[in-house]
Amino acid sequence: MAKLKVPSLQHLARNWRNDPQQIKRLLVNLVENGPTFNYNPLFSAVRDMLVFSQPYTEIAEGIRRKIKRTAVRENLLNVLPLIRDYFDGVNPAFVQAVERRYYPVGRGLMVPFDPPLIYGDGGRLHFPWFSFFGAAIP
Repeated sequence: MAKLKVPSLQHLARNWRNDPQQIKRLLVNLVENGPTFNYNPLFSAVRDMLVFSQPYTEIAEGIRRKIKRTAVRENLLNVLPLIRDYFDGVNPAFVQAVERRYYPVGRGLMVPFDPPLIYGDGGRLHFPWFSFFGAAIP
């Protein structure tokens, strides 16, 4: 049997319903027809903004040059201003990657949680939850 990729915690939360059968249908559909791209370039952009203070224009240009598929490139570029606005003025004392963790959500079902980073600012720890579902809709 082919190895199935378990949907992420964000996908699980997005598909939560009161009807377990409906959840099952949505999650099975997600596994069988998974996303054709991911947002990892945006997580790298966040690190570049926070750690290296890389200018927004350089990050956007990097996405334009590196992402070949037009629809994916445009989707990332539509989300990028939201990230810039959110982190505008943030000067973290540190930024740290977070290891993937698995959480049980049912018997034998461990769901991955793969947050891209945490950062400290103003003596407080920040654990941003990036959810891009529908973010690129104009």
